[in-house]
Amino acid sequence: MKALNSNFLSAVSVSYLIAFISYYLQYEGLSGRNGIIPAQISPSSHLHTLISFLATTSSPNFPPLATDVFHDLLAFVSVFLSSLSIVSSKYHHPFLFLFLLISYSTLSSSGSTFYSFQWESLLLETGFISLLLTLLPTTKFVQLRQASSLLPRFLLFKLMYMSGTVKIQANCPTWTHLTALEYHYATQCLPGPLSHHFHQLHPFFNRLSVAATLLIELPCALLVLAPTRAVRVLGMQLQVVLQVMIMLTGNYNFFNFLTVTLCLSCMVEDSNVETTTTAAGSSPQIQITKRSVYSFALQYLITLVLLVHLFGQMFSIGFFEFELLDTMQKERATPKLSLKNLAIHLNLSAPELNAWTTWLIPNLLSYLIIFLSVKVTMITFFKGNANDKILQSVCLGGVGVWICVLAYPMVTLTQDLGGMVHGGEGSGRTFFYNVGVSGLTFGGYIYHNLLAANPILSKTTNNYGLFRSMTGVAHSSQHKYINNDSYGWANLPPSMVERPEIILEGNFGPGEGIWRELNFKYKPGNLFARPKQVAPYQPRLDWQMWFAALSGNYQQSPWVVSLIDKLLDNVPSVVELMDENDLSQLNKIRAFTHDYDFTRADTEWNRRIPGVKIIDQADRSGRQYWTRKNKREYLGEVEKNNESVKSFLSAHRLGKGVEGGDGQNLLRARLSTGDNEDDELIVEEICGKDTVRLCRFFTWVRLRQQIWTPVIVVFGCSAVLVLKSKGWWFKGKREYRWGIMRTEKEKEGGNKNLREKKVKFA
Repeated sequence: MKALNSNFLSAVSVSYLIAFISYYLQYEGLSGRNGIIPAQISPSSHLHTLISFLATTSSPNFPPLATDVFHDLLAFVSVFLSSLSIVSSKYHHPFLFLFLLISYSTLSSSGSTFYSFQWESLLLETGFISLLLTLLPTTKFVQLRQASSLLPRFLLFKLMYMSGTVKIQANCPTWTHLTALEYHYATQCLPGPLSHHFHQLHPFFNRLSVAATLLIELPCALLVLAPTRAVRVLGMQLQVVLQVMIMLTGNYNFFNFLTVTLCLSCMVEDSNVETTTTAAGSSPQIQITKRSVYSFALQYLITLVLLVHLFGQMFSIGFFEFELLDTMQKERATPKLSLKNLAIHLNLSAPELNAWTTWLIPNLLSYLIIFLSVKVTMITFFKGNANDKILQSVCLGGVGVWICVLAYPMVTLTQDLGGMVHGGEGSGRTFFYNVGVSGLTFGGYIYHNLLAANPILSKTTNNYGLFRSMTGVAHSSQHKYINNDSYGWANLPPSMVERPEIILEGNFGPGEGIWRELNFKYKPGNLFARPKQVAPYQPRLDWQMWFAALSGNYQQSPWVVSLIDKLLDNVPSVVELMDENDLSQLNKIRAFTHDYDFTRADTEWNRRIPGVKIIDQADRSGRQYWTRKNKREYLGEVEKNNESVKSFLSAHRLGKGVEGGDGQNLLRARLSTGDNEDDELIVEEICGKDTVRLCRFFTWVRLRQQIWTPVIVVFGCSAVLVLKSKGWWFKGKREYRWGIMRTEKEKEGGNKNLREKKVKFA
């Protein structure tokens, strides 16, 4: 169990490390003083208080430079501490995880639009649970080891169940008809290298995959809270399979890895497992017997059979009359029962799911509260140290309180559940049900009165609702080839994809110049560019361009105008976010929106979709991955130093960030160009000596991309220590003791002399 907790905390540290490195590499271009959306620090925030403290203790001119330098410092130290936590469990200290939690909460809150994703919330919520696990004395008390694993397991249940519930509640046809994956691979934010291949799969396979996803997210999410390990392991395996498939077909940074990390808590042993102690002071070892193996296998198989039965209740599989389409005219063929014309349908409606959720959440929470209460009662009546009993009871009570806080956001899933918790409409229910409602009410009281006002603690419990509805879904009724809904596969409308994508065009050269498209690093643009694998790194500009295209116009995404303005000014930190080297010759920029779709393989089901481009899979030369249509203007031509643009950005507070940063800009420019002129006096006069030292260091780090230095140092030193402890560092049978090299022969001779002395003395 100790190793399990250690592995869990190390995996959380890996997610922290990925998040901090990703933040550091993009901060200057996204949220720096000259970034797209400069960080705005509220006077009431903790960051502003800390900066003011640094200003009063170091230099009166510190604030103008403090914002960017402080973010660099915080990210740099966090990368170092995350690396330490990964290499050794000795550094799994509460203060370390507290620092990582505060650090990422501070950095993400100052990143505005670019840092408002659900995985930021999931990382902070998991980080706080990791902090609690380091505070609990799980290595000393067995009962506490079992109960503490409920925290990450309940978070995993909440994440998956809420994500599955909102899909049904949204009444999106792609989910109710199980056609979501026929759009998802092409319309997700950043498709991966395998997305194009998965997009060509048979419709029945894609719809069966959607059904499996709903099964895993809804009923299978309950398995991770089961009291027996065999059932939990099955639930964990299903969740891991889902996350691995998402990893293979998309780019979702550290989100999938973090979800798999939560699954590790399902491996905790049962409280009644037989253990043996091999040596004094060693941790107990699990004793595997035939009885335990048979019991595990029986529970596993029974649960698997029940899931198959439940799948048959949620979904129905049948055959449909299917038509061969040699031309655009439909010709009726004799129906044949084969795998080619299988269809699957969802039997679960939103009202049925709402009624089930309203019953489930309070009863489930009541079960957990009673489970922890029984453990406290057992500890109280067992013999033992009174102080240990009090400590265990307090810790178990704390686990129960935080589970109530974690469960509180789930009251938003149904109106009835929200009315019971906020309006006290729980009368007429069973006692068991009312215990759960009281737990949700208590969790809401803790959140609103103790957590909501704190900018860090308010992020430690959150709502989730991933992929609520599919985007890029074209309306088949508006297409000229569609006569009725029976044209698509399994008597459903054809899955026509229209993914909106913003394309920037720049005018280069003197005079009228030449227009060409500006390339992004990862988002779709070039029709012949294969989607790239970028996860676990998250290119936040490319991600946010997807949301800007969905918004429809730049008025709802004013930061796009700021991006264009920075590109026209050739701001280096912003240009680095693009797949462009130098934009010094750029005169104008304009933006258009296109509807993108993957090209299709020549198959029967793809030929039934109007307007798609069929390609020859055998032709590998100049292969086209994308096709686009419906070009329309998103933003007209924008020139350099346009006053209307400046006014627009000023109105949306998208100008420069904290005023007075000229010293930092001057110093960074001098270091980047290698100018040998003595500008120290000018910089020190603007910023102060203390700030210049910090700025010089972090400017060198950023310009040389030395953020990897703490990672390399920590992992390199740990590798040296491991090699040395294994005896691989020095060749032969030699040992290094305080600078003296002794061979085996020398040691043998010394032992012989010692024996002779003992005999003579005797």
